[in-house]
Amino acid sequence: MSSELETGKSLPCEEIHGDQLDADVLAWRRTPTPTDSFIDRLVEMHEIVESAAAAMPHASAAQSN
Repeated sequence: MSSELETGKSLPCEEIHGDQLDADVLAWRRTPTPTDSFIDRLVEMHEIVESAAAAMPHASAAQSN
């Protein structure tokens, strides 16, 4: 079995699709997608950490003056 590329060159499907039966690939494909709730909490945590990290240089600069 082979697939045509834009160049017209034909490659075996294995070269294009890789080993879909590889244990790591199968484990990854079985992994459930994150829920909306999880994504919302992750974004909220990112915003908290990011704003705290952004304030750190300003706080240390104020202490050294």
